[in-house]
Amino acid sequence: MIRLKTLAAAAIAVSLLPSGGAFAQDPADEGQSVSASAVQSPALGNIDIDFPGGTLREYFRHLQDQAGVNNIVIQYEEIDKIEMPRVKLSGVHFADAITLVPSLIDRSNHPNLRITPVGMNRSIYVAYSERREQLSPSENSIQTPITVDFQGGSLADFVRHLQKESGARNILLRGPSDRFEIKPVEFKAVTPMSILTAFSGAEQVLQSGERMRLNVENRAGILLVEVLPDTRMVHQQQNPMRTASWSLASMRGHGRLTSDQILTAIEAAVEVSGGGDSTNLRFHEETSLLIVSGGSDTLQTITSVLGQLQQSSDEAARQHQRIQEKHYEYKALQAREIQLMRAVDRINDSIQTIDESLDLNRKASLPLLEQELRTTEGRLDFVREEMAIVLDQLKELRGS
Repeated sequence: MIRLKTLAAAAIAVSLLPSGGAFAQDPADEGQSVSASAVQSPALGNIDIDFPGGTLREYFRHLQDQAGVNNIVIQYEEIDKIEMPRVKLSGVHFADAITLVPSLIDRSNHPNLRITPVGMNRSIYVAYSERREQLSPSENSIQTPITVDFQGGSLADFVRHLQKESGARNILLRGPSDRFEIKPVEFKAVTPMSILTAFSGAEQVLQSGERMRLNVENRAGILLVEVLPDTRMVHQQQNPMRTASWSLASMRGHGRLTSDQILTAIEAAVEVSGGGDSTNLRFHEETSLLIVSGGSDTLQTITSVLGQLQQSSDEAARQHQRIQEKHYEYKALQAREIQLMRAVDRINDSIQTIDESLDLNRKASLPLLEQELRTTEGRLDFVREEMAIVLDQLKELRGS
């Protein structure tokens, strides 16, 4: 195969994570949907809290009544089982009244409860469970990016190599896989599922003279890799040379796949399909246009591979967006931490000044300042706990 514009080989970035949930309807408000227009921003001023005790849902309603807003979206199914003690406070900021919840409830019975601010100005709050349905180890391993350096051999050898590198065990081989040859290939940061799917449709003439075709399907978590007899005629008339073009613009860009990653995947699939010697590729960087001259079967293979790469590119973009959002959240918490640290220093200075003063009237305000100090330090500890959680989430998203 001739690539008229030579590009260096690169990896196919396809690290995937399950996408997050969207806003859900509050089970207690059946028949009422939640929309952006229906959710109001919280009042800028502080509110007074006089909650006699009850469930967390009742506490949330009390806060919203006091603030005159409707900006808490409830997704946590056991919200009515969480008991809140009596809370009576004056001049409390709405956000602080929300973040106060974890310190007042029994977290041992509800370890998965999360209350997260979202929205452009973080003025909407979502109470939800952070529990996620986990994939089995075998399912997860075929979706985990690995490095592949296969020196060539049979399809059975290649699958065993992928299983060794990834730990995947749910790959099922059918047909004469020990006679279907795979040329040496090298990939970085690509999942076993993506590699095998890219080879789907590859054709080969076995030593016995039989023409075989590779078919790969994902069936309920089992990756089926079959070597099937190809009953199609192999004459040139049934596989005429054609020229086709595709736009790769939607796959490229910041946080998406690179040109090298896309072209390397296409070249690998074409080589395995046996059409490499008769296929010419040219990629026009300025217009993101891929132009290919080759047999009809080769063009069909490329079309299939591009469909898979589009999905990988879309997921890579979503993953990049998730990382950016967590990064912004962490920066906001850092700013809040600095603000609270300064407040602690200011209160400590005031307490020190009063301790050194002989003015009895000023000393009378010392208990209030000490209470304010404890409250501010509590908020600072909470912010730091949130920072640690967000940092762990960032590391998980980045795969480090």
